[in-house]
Amino acid sequence: MLAISFVIFAILDLAPGDPTGNLPLTIAPEVRQKIRESLGLDDPFLVRYARWMQQFFITEPLNLIEQTTGIRNRQLRRSPAPDLVDERGKPVVELIAERTPQTLKVVGLAYLLSVIFAIPLGVVEAGEAEFSIRSSEYGVFSVGLLGPHILYGAAGNCHL
Repeated sequence: MLAISFVIFAILDLAPGDPTGNLPLTIAPEVRQKIRESLGLDDPFLVRYARWMQQFFITEPLNLIEQTTGIRNRQLRRSPAPDLVDERGKPVVELIAERTPQTLKVVGLAYLLSVIFAIPLGVVEAGEAEFSIRSSEYGVFSVGLLGPHILYGAAGNCHL
């Protein structure tokens, strides 16, 4: 898992641009540079990866423990790494925790529906089925596989 996280982190690091690229063009270059420095984007790759690992394995689990138990123990933290917060100042671990039940419901329903449809279609496919049934199955599968991606891409391009 660590090797996979390292490879993904490296690939993301090689991607063009950085988080400051999404800032408005009206922000002065000096301010952009200060933001880059505060985010640690000018640090070497291994330093940023180590900081990310610390955030993932130490800071965020401690935040989760503090949020679930109500016990505030900053002494367990060995470094002054800041908590990850969203634009409203809410810790990211809180956002993940409050959205997890809905995510599990959606994933569970998708899994249930896939089993409900896959078993009968697999039985039909295993038997001597006609060509028209197979081609219609492939059409349904294609729509089922590609439809969500197409809708997600279309929704992502809508500017409200």
